[in-house]
Amino acid sequence: MSKTANQENFPVASLLLAPNVRQQVMEFYQLARCWDDIADSPTLSPEEKHNELPDEWENPFLNDLLVAFHQDADQNRYENWQDLMDYCQYSANPVGRFLLNVHGESGGETLSDSLCSVLQILNHLQDCQKDFQVMNRIYLPLEFLPEGESYENLLSQSSCALPLRNVLNICLDRVDEMLKPVFNLPSQIKNKRLRYQCKVTLLCAVALAGRLRCQDPLARRVELGTFDKFLIAYKGFYPL
Repeated sequence: MSKTANQENFPVASLLLAPNVRQQVMEFYQLARCWDDIADSPTLSPEEKHNELPDEWENPFLNDLLVAFHQDADQNRYENWQDLMDYCQYSANPVGRFLLNVHGESGGETLSDSLCSVLQILNHLQDCQKDFQVMNRIYLPLEFLPEGESYENLLSQSSCALPLRNVLNICLDRVDEMLKPVFNLPSQIKNKRLRYQCKVTLLCAVALAGRLRCQDPLARRVELGTFDKFLIAYKGFYPL
């Protein structure tokens, strides 16, 4: 079943965005979500997915997302961290660049890319077991896996074994390093509404990474609760 904007880990189009911008963001999100559902369908063959997905789109940011959706139709394993980063370049980073563009912002693209990639990786960690069980897709880099272990075996268990826990921690270490410079991003954004949304998104990423450090995503889905999001929304009004 497709996610709605309210079920995402981060604010897709918060009420603080200007109404005309919020409408554009929601149209962008809904089209991307439709394509994502096709790419993630467990019943469609790779060929059927390619046939149902457009080859290109007039919006350059949506066009980049299509690259990732077509890749998802064929690729279900990632050899190393750089492969995952290359995937995020198309699967996540265009979203941040679209938001900057639609607000008329100049600059901030590199830090936005880091934040969007982090959000994508955190989602992969949250759903690592579900992605494997439903779609036979594993985003965890094979280079982090100890010799003699297999993700297929580790993700079939009811809780994180130590080798998998170590892989998750390696990914979270990379996430923490990527997030450090992103704290400079809000100050580079001129639009007050987008600046607030950026701060809230960054705080959501930090909070979710912390949860994934101490909770087991195989035992139950690790996510932020309503109170967490309320508190983050409040913190977003203050300097980071």
